[in-house]
Amino acid sequence: MDGEIIRIGGRDETINVHLKAGDEIHICVTSKAIARSLAPHIFGNVIRVRGLGTWARLESSAWILKGFQIAAFEPLDQMPLSKVFEGLRARLAPPEAGRINPVDLLRQLREE
Repeated sequence: MDGEIIRIGGRDETINVHLKAGDEIHICVTSKAIARSLAPHIFGNVIRVRGLGTWARLESSAWILKGFQIAAFEPLDQMPLSKVFEGLRARLAPPEAGRINPVDLLRQLREE
């Protein structure tokens, strides 16, 4: 799940983490060690959390999150999409000598 951390707290070994994703707030749990690592990101940029979730399906066929155990996280790059495409265009532009070999291009991108 992706979202902004808006609250971290707890009194025992499981720490609650409130993650705001759009208009929804998901209440997740994690360990003290991961909570300490998450703390600098509170009210900051969007992060992606990974872990084990429990979901329920409503009669309307919509899914709702019942619980989520955060096992890992990563801050997401906040680069605007226009800049991402500029970088891709610069990499994919054919060399002055002519056409680029697509296989060589894929190998080059994988090495980066």
